[in-house]
Amino acid sequence: MTTRALTPRAAQSSTTFKTAILLAYNAHNPTLQGRLEIVQQLLDAAAEAGVKQCLIDTTVIDLPDPGPAAKAIHLVKEKYGLPAGCGAHNAIDRWNSPKHLEPTMYASAATVANVVPITMGANFMLYGPLEHAPLVYTPCALADAYVGYCARQEFGTAPLTDSHPLRRIFKRPQPAATAKAT
Repeated sequence: MTTRALTPRAAQSSTTFKTAILLAYNAHNPTLQGRLEIVQQLLDAAAEAGVKQCLIDTTVIDLPDPGPAAKAIHLVKEKYGLPAGCGAHNAIDRWNSPKHLEPTMYASAATVANVVPITMGANFMLYGPLEHAPLVYTPCALADAYVGYCARQEFGTAPLTDSHPLRRIFKRPQPAATAKAT
């Protein structure tokens, strides 16, 4: 995978990539509103560069950011209809003293940070190093299942695939196969 900053100069050159994660970081206004203000500029630069598919990362910089980033996910999806998510784990990793947390407390804090954006409709999560996967997958899948179950009750919707956590976690027990005695 090639990573390259999408600057105006890069937008003028021909590109070979068609999909990009756009980081909605606004250094001049690192608030919920600032995130929303920068998205259109990023989409314009991506279109100039020939990017056809965009995912929006609503940016988590410090400890309190999963809340505004999660709200931005909801608003970006509502306004642009694009997939959105964030790296909420950054909040915990940027905490002044995450190294002083007991492993259980660190895992709990990271779980909360990662789950909050899912409850606001995140399409993806950037959870940090691969070795964090075992700690992240189950809580995030459970949160996604809860959101899916709520959507099913409120809107009558169903997941598009059988692999959605709602279908995998809350499966109805199947009758046990009966074995014939021989």
